[in-house]
Amino acid sequence: MIRNDFVSNSSSSSFMIIGYSFDEVELTEILKENKKIKGDEYDLYDTMLEVVKGSNLISVQRGISDDYMWFIGADYENMKKTETRKEFETRIKDEIDERLPSLKNKDRKIEMYTDGGYLG
Repeated sequence: MIRNDFVSNSSSSSFMIIGYSFDEVELTEILKENKKIKGDEYDLYDTMLEVVKGSNLISVQRGISDDYMWFIGADYENMKKTETRKEFETRIKDEIDERLPSLKNKDRKIEMYTDGGYLG
């Protein structure tokens, strides 16, 4: 599932995701490395829908102040009651690495990203 610019009735947007962030160039390279993009014709939105399909993962694209950054991960609603935060982060990392195996070889740390900025 991809969530684009959450907007509530109060003209604000927000999300919290535990995972990785990418700019569009880096994300495109990673998707090509993992054979999720073939050729020159692709849509990042549709491609990311396929990457997270059938998983607990979500993908968020943010524009405006975030210079069109992409995020992939999960929110705390997916944390099991018996899991520690470290166990949850490890599970999310493993799930992302399973779907994008080339990330296993990159020295990337799982982080928490939040946004509650005003979009008006």
